[in-house]
Order: sequence, then structure tokens, then C-alpha cells
Amino acid sequence: MWEQLAWATVVATALLYVPGYAFFRGLGFSRILALCCGPLFSVATYATLPIAYYELGIPCDPATVTVPACVVAAAVYVAGRLRRTHAQGDAPAHIALAPQRPLTIAGRAVSFDLAAAVLFVLVATIACLVCFVSQLPQADAFAPRHDNITHLNLCRAFFDSGKWSSLHTSTFLASPEQARSVAGDGGFYPAAWNCMVVLIAQLAGTDLMVAVNAQIALCCGVIFPLGMLAFLRALLPEERRAILLGALTSAGFANWPWQYIHTGPLYPNQLGIALQFCALALVLTFLREGGPRIRVARLVICGLVSFVALTLAHPSTVFSSYVFLAFYGAHRIWCLVLPWPKRLAILCCFTCGIVAVWVLCYSLPMLQSTIGYVEREQSQLADILPDLLGMSFMFTNPQLGMAALSWVGIVCVALCPRRRWMLGPLAFFALGYVAARADWWVVKHWVAALWYSDLRRMAANLSLYLMPVAALGLDALLPSRARARLERDKNVPAAPRRATKVVPAALAACAIVVTFSPAVWIPVYNLTIASPLAQASRLVGERYQEQILSTEEVAFVRRAMQAIPPDALVVNAPADGSMWAYGICGINTYYRHIKIVSHTDDARLIRERLSAYARDERVREAVGRTGAAYVLLLNRGVSYHQGWWQGIWLWQYTQDQESAWSGITSINDNTPGFTTVLSEGSERRLYRIG
Repeated sequence: MWEQLAWATVVATALLYVPGYAFFRGLGFSRILALCCGPLFSVATYATLPIAYYELGIPCDPATVTVPACVVAAAVYVAGRLRRTHAQGDAPAHIALAPQRPLTIAGRAVSFDLAAAVLFVLVATIACLVCFVSQLPQADAFAPRHDNITHLNLCRAFFDSGKWSSLHTSTFLASPEQARSVAGDGGFYPAAWNCMVVLIAQLAGTDLMVAVNAQIALCCGVIFPLGMLAFLRALLPEERRAILLGALTSAGFANWPWQYIHTGPLYPNQLGIALQFCALALVLTFLREGGPRIRVARLVICGLVSFVALTLAHPSTVFSSYVFLAFYGAHRIWCLVLPWPKRLAILCCFTCGIVAVWVLCYSLPMLQSTIGYVEREQSQLADILPDLLGMSFMFTNPQLGMAALSWVGIVCVALCPRRRWMLGPLAFFALGYVAARADWWVVKHWVAALWYSDLRRMAANLSLYLMPVAALGLDALLPSRARARLERDKNVPAAPRRATKVVPAALAACAIVVTFSPAVWIPVYNLTIASPLAQASRLVGERYQEQILSTEEVAFVRRAMQAIPPDALVVNAPADGSMWAYGICGINTYYRHIKIVSHTDDARLIRERLSAYARDERVREAVGRTGAAYVLLLNRGVSYHQGWWQGIWLWQYTQDQESAWSGITSINDNTPGFTTVLSEGSERRLYRIG
């Protein structure tokens, strides 16, 4: 099955990069910029077309989604080529990153952009293989965590129904109304990630879980590093070596992206962040070059494509970009060649506009569930500040290497007037992290609420914007021409001259080793020393080894599917792991979440009193209305406390909820009205109702 994962990754790469590259080349972008930013167009198109198709009643499939995207990209590409061919000297200006002279590798001149792209992808791919792919028990493994209840079941619902609209998401899209345990048709959910997973599965012909893992690997190993490369090229055009060193710093923070895979998991947010830096690179490139009216038109097109892609991937990435661009815009205004009173007046107006838009976002109905999300964490500043200084972010041990490089970079940025604005986003997200952990309600509300007031998301944003700063810090520690001139200065004693070269380089080497070294076991002391990345790798591996829905239980579900009609409705107790059974196996379960809110009257009655089917007319009528024909139990007879001892419950499953499902969990082989169809051990059962 590993070859299927490799094949799915190749298919996903083609899906994202071929149409996107052609589209941006047609608009006049340089090759490297079109390559790095190509996924923006592809994701925006693949996620927007299903919204229109839903309203038109057209089912989604690989042909209806990919063909229009390829046609539009090809048309733009051909139009761009023809325009440049016929316009000759009057052709629109080329949109490119600042030029860089070629690198000399083994005596041969190599394009800087080509070498940088290979370096970024190579480093990120190695990190992905070590921290993610090698930790998977098998290619179709999944992380049995709370957020995957929605992610995986929604992917299956898209796959089965052909309805992929982000405006009408529900895990029951393929089920008739009476067979849904939850009332309503669903609402908005950023489903670009789900659309991509289904496209990959259908085009590559693989299992959905293989497509999920292929999409994760692609985000970590290709989309994000190329986006970060374009971002660094646009942000630090004159810092040639720092750009290349960004390949290390962009892969060196343990909490991104590995904490997003370990906790949550936050797959849509992960895709959005990978695209976020592609969008920022476009904006910075446009703002740096300026240009005639045709460039403004292209800026509008690219801005719209970027906004749609980020919104449908995950709206929080729009706000992360907004924070960065707000500080960048203030910096550009202050650098205008105008008298300082005029600059100050313009800056004040700009700041008022930024704040007004921010406040307006807090009143948008679609964001109320995000803003109102409450996650209580009340740590003391004495615990928060060391965590922030060492950048462990409640995930790994202190990231000593990346923290050292980041703090050196912060000093370098603070000493450089034209770069001091880069401290703004860092201060914003550091404040949000502290406020989320210390539960400073007012600050948390206005700074962190658009990220669910989630300290992990605030920490990730902080790490992301520290990556270019850490690259500058690493560059400052390595030998430079200025330091070489100091070494040749005979007026300086020999010892200080050697120290200026050896000490900073040694610190840089130590920081890299401490960051990227594998875990080392010292048998004499029975002690394992692990770098933050090695810890992150272990934590990801442990997550995929959890047994809330074990491989044996998955195999039992698949055997149960062979013993019943294809579309038979199966009543289940979701906390036993069957909440993922629909997403993973495709079995038509009635309950697809452990939450009991929003249940229909029939769903409520069935989960509370199904065991009384033989003697309760109301239960029989409810079962008849839903069409339920079978009952699936994976942890029959396991009490709440036994389940915690065995590690088979999610932490979101509380003891208060146990009684809410007693009508299902109390069914056994002797319960009247139920016939055993399939059994395995003492816990796994499939019963026929009636």
C-alpha cells in the first residue's frame, strides 16, 4: 500500500501545480513565482466550482472539477503567450521576484531559484519522511482524534454524494432525511482540503485514508516550503544567503506543522497556512514593483484568487495574513518620501482603517462560532514566559536551537531600521499566546478570538513569522565579508580575530545540531536525549498508534459490511470508535459524532431506549421511520472507567455522556428483539434489529 501513497502524492502534486503554474505564467509571472504560487489557483478553483455545482444540481467528480480548471488555466496561458507575442515591445511588464545571480555548484553556474527550490523541498521532504511518513503504521493509517470525526466523515460524505460545497457541509450528504441523526442540512465549513482529498482518491484510485496522508505529506513537503521560499524571496530580496538558510529554519520549528498533525488534527488549517505564504509572496511582489494599470488588474485577479483559496482552506489564515500586511503597510507608509506630518496623518488614517475592519470582522455572523469558542487555560506568567522564551509551546522540550537563532534574529531586526516592522507580527502573536494561556479575557478576545483563542494556533503563527527572523539570525552568525575584513586587519589582535569567526559559527552549528539531531539513547544511564524534532516525531507516531479504533475493529467493521446490504442503516455507539467508521470504511452509521446536541427526536429516543425495542412501541416506530436495520458494537460491555484504563475513549467523552447512549450500549446477546449476525471476542458484535 505504500506505493499507493507515493502514487497519490504524485497525483496530488500534478492536480495542484499543473493548472496553477499555467494560470500564473499566463498572467505574466516568472517561472519560480508561478511554480511556488500555483496551488492558490488550483485550490481556489477546485473549492469554488462545487459551490456553483451544488446550486445547479450538478454532481462533482474529477471530470466536472478538474477539466474546467485546466481549461481556464490553458486559456489564460495561451492568451498571455499571444499577448506577449503580438505586443512585442508594448507587452505588459513581467512580474518577477528580485533577480539573483546564479550559484556556482561544482564549478557550474546553477539558477539560484532552481537550487533554492530543490533545497527547500529536499529539507522539508526529509523532515516529512522522518516526522510523519515513517511514523505511520501503514499507508492508510489515521489519527483517532476529535477533529478527525468531522474531517474524515465529511470526506466520505463528499465521496458518496458528489456534493462538495463549502456552504452546505454535512456528514449526512448521501443519506436521506429520515436516516440522519442530526437535524438540518449543515452550513459553512472550509472544505477545500476535503475537496482535494476526494479528488486525489478518485483520480489516483486509492483509499480515502491514503489520499488523506498523501495530502498531508504534500502540504508539509512541497506546498509549504515552496510558499516559504517565495515569501522569503519577496521579503528579503537582498539577503541571498538568508533565503537559502530559510530552508533550515522553515523546517526547524517542532510545533509547525507537527503539532497540527498531533493535536486536533488541524488539516484544513494546515493547508491554509501552506497557501498563506504563497499569497503573501504575491502581495509583496506586487507592492515592491508597482506598475501600470494592467498590473493593478492582475493584482486584483491574484488577490481575489488568494482570498478565495485561503477562505475556503481556512479563514483564520486570512487574518494571519492581514496582521502581517497591516504592519508591512504601516512600514511602507512611513517610508514614503513625504514630510513627516503628512506621513503621520496617512499612517493614522491607515491604522484607523485597519482597526475598523478588525472590529467589523467580529460582527460577521459566519465568524461567531469561532469568536465564541471558549478554551480555558489559566497558567501563571511564571510558567508562560520561560515557555515563550524557549519556544516549547507546550508541545516539546524547549527548542533551544531555534530559540537561539530567533533571538539573534530579533536583535538583528531591531538594529535594522528598515526591518523593525517585522517585530510587529511577532509581538502580536506572542501577546495572543500569552493572553490565551493566562486567560486575559479582554486581550484574548480582541487578539486571539479569530483563531478560536487557541494557544496552539497562536504559537504556530508566532513560529511561522519567526522563520525569516531565525534565518537572518543564522545568517548573522555565519562568516561574512565584513568579518573576513576584520580578520585581515592587522591592527586587531589575533585572538579576537579568530574569535569573531569561530565563536558565532560554532553557535550556529550547535543550534542546527540541537534542532535536527535524532534521539540518542545512553544505555549507561538508561537515558534518551531527543531534539525537539525527534520529540515531535515520537509524539506523532504515538498519536497514530492509539487504539480508540484499532485495526482489529476496522477489520471487523469491514466484515460487517460484507454481511449486510450495501446501504443498510447501522445504529452505533460512536464513542467506541465507530464515529470514524463511516469516514474510514464507508459503513452507513446512524451516529457520526460523540456530541449529543442537535439530535432529532428519533435519534434521541433510539440512543436512550433502543434496548427496549421488543417492548416499547415508540422505539419500534422510531426505528421504522429511520430505516435502521442493524446495531454495531465495538466495545460491548466496557464501562466508562474500564475504557479510560484501556485508553480507548476520547477525552471529550465524559461520564455524563455514558448514560446518554445506554439504550445502545446495554444491548447484549440475550436482549429480546436483536439477533447476532457477527461476533468477535467478547466486545465486537453486529446485531440485526427485529
